[in-house]
Amino acid sequence: MILAVLLELGVACGAISLVVAKGKIFDKPHDWLALKFPFLDQLLSCSWCVSHWVSALLVLAYRKSLCNSFIDYIVQVFVIVAISQVVAAIMRKCVESQ
Repeated sequence: MILAVLLELGVACGAISLVVAKGKIFDKPHDWLALKFPFLDQLLSCSWCVSHWVSALLVLAYRKSLCNSFIDYIVQVFVIVAISQVVAAIMRKCVESQ
């Protein structure tokens, strides 16, 4: 059960982080952030960086069914990040091949 939830969260995290980092819909917010907070703009332009924050939020949202301790929380965040990056790489290859 927990493996299925981690896989689902990893796929969701990969899609969310790729859209936030590379999606055209976020071009205007990225431009605004580049003017106000250059570091934050760089952080949000990296899907790997974004996936850590998205993963942490997803694990917090599912903490009752996933986490027994703080160590579980940290491990699950990184498991979801790893899964999300595989998903993001597949999605990027699909988009680039078109």
